[in-house]
Amino acid sequence: MLLEREGLSAGDVRDHIQTLIRYTRRRGLSLNQCMIAREGGRLLTSCLFIDAPGRMSTVFIPNRARFLKPPETVTQLLRQTTPMARDRGVRVVQGLVAPAAAMERSIFEQAGYTFLAELIYLESDLAKPVLTDKHPPILEWETYEPGKRQRFGQILQGTYVESRDCAKLTGVRPIDEILDSHLAAGEFDPDHWRIGVLDGEPAGILLLAYLAERATFEVVYMGVLPACRSRGVGTGLLTKAVELGRERGVMTLTLTVDAVNAPARKLYTAFGFRETSRREVWIQIL
Repeated sequence: MLLEREGLSAGDVRDHIQTLIRYTRRRGLSLNQCMIAREGGRLLTSCLFIDAPGRMSTVFIPNRARFLKPPETVTQLLRQTTPMARDRGVRVVQGLVAPAAAMERSIFEQAGYTFLAELIYLESDLAKPVLTDKHPPILEWETYEPGKRQRFGQILQGTYVESRDCAKLTGVRPIDEILDSHLAAGEFDPDHWRIGVLDGEPAGILLLAYLAERATFEVVYMGVLPACRSRGVGTGLLTKAVELGRERGVMTLTLTVDAVNAPARKLYTAFGFRETSRREVWIQIL
């Protein structure tokens, strides 16, 4: 019910189910929080909460209209099951909605979720040369290690100041929870978490993860400290991401960006990133 999509055969749906099961097992995540609504023994609709490190949970509702009608049933299901996440220790629940999915958007809104951002999913082919005419400053690099967790956290937090990415989430979670979320984003390798240093001072941070199920590198997070903005540091960070991806033998680099973040989108376009999809993020802070 949750994974059915227009145009998918029954075999396709079974394949998607097995992919989801393998993915969650690999990441150590649980599929136990799958809630259903019944009437007279008949299954009406369902939702699935996947809790992740960092006290975040992502909730999924059906995509097919026949499982969303009447929408009041799905709304009621979300209203009753979302607060249960608080008892499991979750701080923030998010739902992802396709921009054209008016019914799903209305369901989340009626269930008490608020709009956070429209995310643009981008992809770059690392086999192609980067044709940007930008010339980044020479950065030195610090690599992550357990003793530097606090330092990475401080710099990460510093990049949130006046950030244009998902600004409504700033201050909602402590930095330790955010780091835990980033650590769990894919296959973690400390060599792929870097602080960029400019003139002896930290200037920005780059967090990369390898996604085995897609054989891609993801820019989990990239940010520049306010004092170093407009100095080409972002170009330097992204150049390092391309370099590390190619060293790993990965052909694709992916990332997401808030649609309102025009400077970041301009930078990614210069590096040859192309849009693959968009999703609205609706959240409830517990």
